[in-house]
Amino acid sequence: MVAKLAGLGITVLLLFGLLALLSLAAPGLADSLNQIAVDISSSHGVDRHSSEALAVRNCLNERGANQVWENPTTGRRAQVCQIDTFTFGIQIIENHAGIWKEITAFVKNKMTNMGQVSNYLKNTGYRPIQ
Repeated sequence: MVAKLAGLGITVLLLFGLLALLSLAAPGLADSLNQIAVDISSSHGVDRHSSEALAVRNCLNERGANQVWENPTTGRRAQVCQIDTFTFGIQIIENHAGIWKEITAFVKNKMTNMGQVSNYLKNTGYRPIQ
């Protein structure tokens, strides 16, 4: 299990580096793919939400975000990814000196459609930006 998590961490860091290089070489390309390079090293997502956090990260890495929301009070963003027909994952990220860092990633099991996800994010102070 530890080896798998370490391997996943290396994969995510490689993806982070690749997207960073792409953004330097072709500004806006990563944004057009609905993907933001995110550092997960200080996240509590796996500790609190275990395999759900990994599923959200995998979804975002493979398909990108369906929607991106921002909380104007905290400056944090919420990336939403549809994992399967009735499962939506949310990754909360925060910008630290130009580097997006994951705060957490989780699945809200009671939310089975994008309208419910939107209502949840609105109720927690987020506004759609993409």
